[in-house]
Amino acid sequence: MLHGILIFFEGATADYAARLCGNRGFVRQARQRTPKRMIVCLAKIAAGVGDNDLACEQLVRANRLPDGVSYGELKLLPFWDPLRGEPRFEKIVVSLAPK
Repeated sequence: MLHGILIFFEGATADYAARLCGNRGFVRQARQRTPKRMIVCLAKIAAGVGDNDLACEQLVRANRLPDGVSYGELKLLPFWDPLRGEPRFEKIVVSLAPK
């Protein structure tokens, strides 16, 4: 499933992504969501499977968009527990801290 999502994010056709995921409805729903939400979702999946590099890359990417992830989300939500202690993740959190 993660492979299918990654290929979808890299610009594969909807048909190819649907075949990988086995569900056209998934692809249709994915296209209706905002890009930021999809990027954050990918970061959560990557964190959950232990791919800290991909998770941090996607968080940086999400923060470039308006209304990216917030300091509170990264600090408090359990999705990000696997990344705690990762220097790049901590740097992202510090960059979002209220000033």
